[in-house]
Amino acid sequence: MNALQGVLFDLDGTLVDSEPLWFEVGRTVIERHGAVWTSDSSTKLLGVNLPKIGEALQRAVGRADLSGEYLLNEVVVEISGLLRSSVIWRPGAVSLLASLNAARVPVGLVTASYQPIVDAVRSHLPAGTFQTTVSGNDVSQGKPHPESYLLGAKRLGLEPERCVAIEDSPTGIASAEGAGCHVIGIPSQQPLPESPGRLILTSLEEIDLPLLQSRVG
Repeated sequence: MNALQGVLFDLDGTLVDSEPLWFEVGRTVIERHGAVWTSDSSTKLLGVNLPKIGEALQRAVGRADLSGEYLLNEVVVEISGLLRSSVIWRPGAVSLLASLNAARVPVGLVTASYQPIVDAVRSHLPAGTFQTTVSGNDVSQGKPHPESYLLGAKRLGLEPERCVAIEDSPTGIASAEGAGCHVIGIPSQQPLPESPGRLILTSLEEIDLPLLQSRVG
């Protein structure tokens, strides 16, 4: 019997090469409000949940009249607009999603990004590619807390322990493993540490249905 019930994908850096957009738009917003972009700014925009990005933006701008929530909304609106126009997929992303859909394997999207960004990316895919999505708007505790992956599995009616999660960051991996999922890591902006039971690959192109089944079976 096939033990694999479903596959849960992260978005930024995993399916879509969007993390450079966060740096680009973050820089634009910070400099628009009179502050200076630094290397420390980019470090604080990587692999954290969106409220923390808002806090980092507010600290970088340093203006009491501009909240982190306000600055973050500027970033989300601009990124979602850019993604509506075009998406740079990570190699193998679209073909892997299509193959899972063809095999009728339940697929979910579990991301820290807010719903406008999710909707922008989904607009480039066939309807029904994801049977459920979990965005940062859906949870009270973002990654690395396991709430996102627990909710994704629940919405699909699946057991997390029989799902494979595909992630690109240590923060996302911690969230998926905390929920009990089997994890495949595909590094993007930072290296991923090896760990027992964790499979680290270089590209989504290396993943197929037999490999996913082998992680759970």
